[in-house]
Amino acid sequence: MKRILAIAALTLLASPSVMGQTGKKDEGRAPIKRIEIINPMEDPERLVVSVLPSGGFRLNERECTNLEELTGQLRDTLDKRKPDRRGVFIQAQPETRYGEVMKTLDAIRGAGAMPIGPLGKTSEELVKFELVYHSNPPVSPTVNLPPGIHASQDFEIHGKNAFIVSIPETGVYLIGKTKITSADKNHERLLIAQIREGMKRSEYWLYTYVRCSQDAPYSDINVLMRAVSKAGYESLALVVEKR
Repeated sequence: MKRILAIAALTLLASPSVMGQTGKKDEGRAPIKRIEIINPMEDPERLVVSVLPSGGFRLNERECTNLEELTGQLRDTLDKRKPDRRGVFIQAQPETRYGEVMKTLDAIRGAGAMPIGPLGKTSEELVKFELVYHSNPPVSPTVNLPPGIHASQDFEIHGKNAFIVSIPETGVYLIGKTKITSADKNHERLLIAQIREGMKRSEYWLYTYVRCSQDAPYSDINVLMRAVSKAGYESLALVVEKR
């Protein structure tokens, strides 16, 4: 069974004291005590934000015409919840621009919630999103990153073993010198294999860093989410251009 630490992190990482952690192994510290939380897939009060084709949003059954209204609705709801109930699922059509989805993820983060996806059938499918930036990002390959306001600064992306997947254009995944495209036969299996191998070498057990063009479709992130989950990991650190 894949590690489920990040399932607890759906909400715990929404607190400032935990958000600053990079996920790097620290053998000098005592193990973090595991806690029991509600499985979000079985939670009747789970929160789901949908990005609508019309340009609006939906929080569960409530329509929101813009991001400001969505953020306000989320804050009102989260203020009434315990700190371990701050996971928010996000849904979007596959053809939705990643840049538009990122605006929504940023708003969810700004409201004090932990964005997660996809809304699947089991907790094994869940992938937690972190939003990160670095003042001196990698320059190769060039990627038109989406902007973000509520991202956390992450210095570990420059670590020699940091595992980074770049999506500079639609359907193209660059991992080091390896190029995988959606036109490749069994491209998802190839991604899974690369993720498993890369994370084994990595000092950073928590994150797969993702540098995705804001013009790419959200389906490219969906493919990567499935690959990360099937590889036995639970977290994507989405790299943004800090604004």
